[in-house]
Amino acid sequence: MSWRTNDNIKILGSAVSIGQPRQGVEKTPSVLQAEKIENLIPIGRVTWVETIDQHAYTYENPRAGPIRNVQDIAKYNKILYDKILSHLSTEDFLLTIGGDHSIGSATVSAMLKATDGNLGVIWIDAHGDCNTPETSPSGNYHGMPVAHLLGLLQCPIEFQWDQPILPVTSIAMIGIRDLDPEEKVLMDKIGIRYYTMEIIHEMGIETVITEALKYIDPNGTKKIHVSFDVDGLDPELVPGTGTIAPNGLTLHDYAVIAQKVKLTGDRFASMDLVEINFDIEKNVTLDSVKEIIRITFQ
Repeated sequence: MSWRTNDNIKILGSAVSIGQPRQGVEKTPSVLQAEKIENLIPIGRVTWVETIDQHAYTYENPRAGPIRNVQDIAKYNKILYDKILSHLSTEDFLLTIGGDHSIGSATVSAMLKATDGNLGVIWIDAHGDCNTPETSPSGNYHGMPVAHLLGLLQCPIEFQWDQPILPVTSIAMIGIRDLDPEEKVLMDKIGIRYYTMEIIHEMGIETVITEALKYIDPNGTKKIHVSFDVDGLDPELVPGTGTIAPNGLTLHDYAVIAQKVKLTGDRFASMDLVEINFDIEKNVTLDSVKEIIRITFQ
């Protein structure tokens, strides 16, 4: 029987751009819904359950505090967190389409809550997303969700809504190639597991994902969440994203990752697909996004 043949595949749109300066990512859920990407998913019962729009805001420039637009981000992420929990049931697979990667702290937190903490995370990204307000050169929250999940932020009152903490041994990052200097120091200090493109070329992607899954889920009992920032792929494949970094993953690399993750069966429970900006470039990017969907659910 195919992976999740009889389960509900729920698609949740997260139409948000607050975590970074470039508008356009908030339009992605509506574009992909118009493209009927659910028709690319041949398994289960597929439903677009909802798209959560951001409220009106003004990007904070110049930076007025440690985290730009912190109140707007915290308000939106709490709404997203609650919505995810309201839509989930035991046999559902949830695909959340962003939006920028600031949603990662809400999606992973919701899955932590839903699984009573029994969750492992594969984070595919060119960047570490592990800045704190003190290490971040920009103050943009889309570069901070991993640090937030790990409990490394001295959270302002706006974010104090009982967000669960992800143990550092429950996350592995793949595709890393663009870290801020102080961010790298912090990541090395806390011992977060990350695989740079150099390491991937040395080890091979199959060895990397096999090792990563064993690391985050040594007993093979956890639910698995994949948080996929499309800038983890090479920019020739996804030019429509806001923070590109050359020499990234290929679609074949992702196919190997997806194949290994799907071998966990129904423990592969949820996924984010974020930082797609069709205002920057649409044709090549849309083709790659559709291929990501096909690979994930074939």
